[in-house]
Amino acid sequence: MSIKLTLFFTYGISLDIWKKKGLLNRELKIYEELIKKHDIQIQLLTYGNESDYQWVQDFRGLTVLPVYSRINFSKLKIVRLLKSLLIPWKFRKELADQNIFKTNQMFGSWVAVLSKLMFKKPLIVRCGYEIYNHYHKIQNKPFTIISLTWLMSLFAYKLADTIHVATKEDLNVVTKSFWVPASKIEVRPNWIDINNFKPLKNNNRSTKTVLFVGRFEKEKNIFMLLDALFKTGLHLDIVGEGSLKSKIQIYADNLGVKVKFLGSVPNNEIAEIYNSYVVYVLCSIYEGNPKTLLEAMACGCAVIGTDVPGIRSVISHKKNGLLIDNRPSSLKESILNILSDNKLRDTLSDNAIKYIKINNSLENAIIKEFNTYIEHLK
Repeated sequence: MSIKLTLFFTYGISLDIWKKKGLLNRELKIYEELIKKHDIQIQLLTYGNESDYQWVQDFRGLTVLPVYSRINFSKLKIVRLLKSLLIPWKFRKELADQNIFKTNQMFGSWVAVLSKLMFKKPLIVRCGYEIYNHYHKIQNKPFTIISLTWLMSLFAYKLADTIHVATKEDLNVVTKSFWVPASKIEVRPNWIDINNFKPLKNNNRSTKTVLFVGRFEKEKNIFMLLDALFKTGLHLDIVGEGSLKSKIQIYADNLGVKVKFLGSVPNNEIAEIYNSYVVYVLCSIYEGNPKTLLEAMACGCAVIGTDVPGIRSVISHKKNGLLIDNRPSSLKESILNILSDNKLRDTLSDNAIKYIKINNSLENAIIKEFNTYIEHLK
């Protein structure tokens, strides 16, 4: 029996956006491999228009359903939100023919839940990070936003047949905040294609520059990283984009820390960048299951991360990385220790590579994903 799966995209996200952010190959890789290895057909329900069609032309067994090819796009957010309730009806023919529904993230899950209720299909809800906990404890969103997020999450968790979370911390949040039995939840950390993300032979790694990859937003705590580099003579290279770019540049100039912005890099090209640095730092105040940290570890970087949810579930202190508290002095000391201690650096690097192979390989993720589909067809 052929498996027919519909993946519901995060609300507002399209294939075009993934392509522009350099995420297209990474995000589609697991579905591409599932199609190659198993009898599966996958359709992607995206928040794009006709331009999304071009990005799946080379993928046999993969089709796209762009929402704004059938629903008129409105400039008003509230109108777009209300129109999203019509999506299951607008795509009723394609959705009724499916075996399984799955969300790519929690935001926008109401479309998948409504589709499940309409067409009586099993639903897998995936959380790259637990959005309610993120909004409530980390971002201090307005009460109205937090309340609506809780209701959206409750709706999805209760009606899901299976829930995939990235960490044990998120599992605990879902069970305690939404009264969902743990038996319904599976911990599925992010996967890494270790055939692409791996140490490169004869590669010269910089001991004069530290690497950060991610969004330039408050939660990433980049200003603390700049403080840590103050008067060390070390430079900072940053891959990514975000709203704080100009402020980061000004802050770095005032400190006298040299920063180089490398822009957005396609995911299938970024392994070479990781391989150019000894030290990778992620000093966020909160994370889900950070892919950039996993990628850096797979490439053999010695990694440093703040001792916060999402990071502490990956890094074992002094084994496969270093954990620090939220102080520039702690981060500075850890960076200098790695750069001055070859034995420590090699130990962290070797153990990081082994950790990713055991816990985060794409091959293992494919096996688990396919077995979940089979379970829902019984």
